[in-house]
Amino acid sequence: VGGASGAIFFQFMVGMLRWAEQHNYKPWVHMNSKSEKVYDPIVHGNTNVTTEVNMLKGMKIGWARDPSDPLGYMFPGLPYKGSSGLKPHIFQFEGTGIWNHYFEPVSDFVPGDPSCRNKPLVTMDYDHILPGLHSQAPWVPHPWRYWMPDHIQKPDEPMQTWLDDQRLKASDIVIQMIRPNPYLEQRARCAVLPPPPRTSAKILGMHIRHGDKWPSRDRIPVSTFLLFAKAFLKEHPLGLIYVATDSSLVWEEIQTTWDKHLPLDNIRRQPSVQGLSANDTAAFDLPTVSHHRTNIEALTDIFALS
Repeated sequence: VGGASGAIFFQFMVGMLRWAEQHNYKPWVHMNSKSEKVYDPIVHGNTNVTTEVNMLKGMKIGWARDPSDPLGYMFPGLPYKGSSGLKPHIFQFEGTGIWNHYFEPVSDFVPGDPSCRNKPLVTMDYDHILPGLHSQAPWVPHPWRYWMPDHIQKPDEPMQTWLDDQRLKASDIVIQMIRPNPYLEQRARCAVLPPPPRTSAKILGMHIRHGDKWPSRDRIPVSTFLLFAKAFLKEHPLGLIYVATDSSLVWEEIQTTWDKHLPLDNIRRQPSVQGLSANDTAAFDLPTVSHHRTNIEALTDIFALS
């Protein structure tokens, strides 16, 4: 499905994990080339790797509607047996599955476990994810406030209140199940860890996305972030500011204009970043940078900011 690291690894994943929790299913993650913005054919597409799962085939996922929604938008609902019933089947999944390159497993499920042979394996269809989870499920966190029904968008509610609700919907699942693997965790810690003598310094995180997503989203000027940076360092002179950005122009502007207002030694970013755009091209669409590399860089920033 469409979407890059944030949507694929977090919003969609939280939605699917929440559905599994609601219906008492044990989750297991295996992605393929359908997740085109995060799939790297060289790293993830090893055709010599095939995972076999011997379980029951024939379980489907139905649709549900929110009773508070007068228009009847649909999202993933109850599982049900298909018309042919449940039959033993050996499912085959090619490639490395993407997920374990960056995260710990979401459960203790082991493909091939004989105790699972009499249990059904169920997967979501494309429509369950887009627009189902993406825009229409009320129990899925939404990191943006458009492309969704009014009863989810809540246009009359203050933005901060709405965002707080989205965080509540996601926090427990993310803490329990979406955990970086040791390599990615160490990379994020090294990116944001304050050096001596600032080892206990306060840290302010800034995410400045100026590559794609414009004009569908507002592009906040870098100068606006400077106001917050100045206020933060006034309160915490030894503090550090961690900047996550997809734009080389953003970092260039910080380096050439902020030095008149604050010491640049207080500003950090992830070292050796390759996925930086100099225009409206998304970092994951840059022809000279692999998807595996942009996945690592985006996830390093996400976990550093968290």
